[in-house]
Amino acid sequence: MKRVLLSFLASAVVLSACQFPGGDEIKVSVASLNTDRVVNIHESVEDDGDIAKLGATMADLGITHTVLHGIPTDLLHYEGQEQISYEGLDENHAFIVETAQEDPEHFSFFCAIDPSDLNRLGEVENCLEDGGVGVKIYTGYSYAHDRPLDDPKLLKVYDMLSERGGILMLPVNSSNYQEELESVLSSYPDMNVICPHYCLSSKDLSRVSGLLDAHPNLYVDTSFGHIEFATEGFTTISENNQEFRDFFTTYQDRILFGTDTVITGYEYKNRDWLGQLYHDYVAILTEESFESHVAPTLQLTGLGLSPALQKKVFWQNWYRLVD
Repeated sequence: MKRVLLSFLASAVVLSACQFPGGDEIKVSVASLNTDRVVNIHESVEDDGDIAKLGATMADLGITHTVLHGIPTDLLHYEGQEQISYEGLDENHAFIVETAQEDPEHFSFFCAIDPSDLNRLGEVENCLEDGGVGVKIYTGYSYAHDRPLDDPKLLKVYDMLSERGGILMLPVNSSNYQEELESVLSSYPDMNVICPHYCLSSKDLSRVSGLLDAHPNLYVDTSFGHIEFATEGFTTISENNQEFRDFFTTYQDRILFGTDTVITGYEYKNRDWLGQLYHDYVAILTEESFESHVAPTLQLTGLGLSPALQKKVFWQNWYRLVD
């Protein structure tokens, strides 16, 4: 089944719009996108149907490559739990590894770990050997913070990544755990660290700027996560437009394009929904002004990034990290 879906994807990426099997023809595009490729460095999926849905949306918007993240069931179907378990992580890993190995042109992956089971570092090493670009640790979220980010047990993971030259994907609520994050960044200056969601401080760019200024090995991505967070994030960018324009200009070599919409089989997470949300993620960076597709009552002011900045954010910064 997967080979059929991936074959569909391979043929679809050359089209500006395509027919999703079993669905209506949906055309989603952003006229101001001005780059020869787009890499989405942050997405999670549940199964084959989600890969097909994602592939069709990638084709519509000209996204040429997506980096998939290992994710446990509790986060695929997050419903506000104060604590999460890592059940289902192994199964999701196996799925995204197989997906990337069957279609490396369009997919790669991060190996996620269960911080409570660090006796399995050999399996993490095997995951990296299978082609993982790095390791993702969820401990920086408040609902997953079961140990400090600089816990001695986690240092074993950082040591391994530093030796191998892998990337650490570390979502961190920097308003709560900035000191722990900076401890990791300072202790491992040669390990590149991505703190997604603007380090969960999009409403306090001065904090993010301070982190980026102090730690040259730190990067951020443009993802916000759940659609409610995304809509709120787009509004924050629109309402603080000049501040964000200045931020992107200053840190243009340290910002990566990502979405983190978490694609599952929920009925509302269909291709139409995904295309609309991806449209807004691209448009908020490239358009001067646009009407939101996910919240049609919102008229948003985008950043209108220049072609040179678009190329950096949408793919060049990522390839520089992984090359």
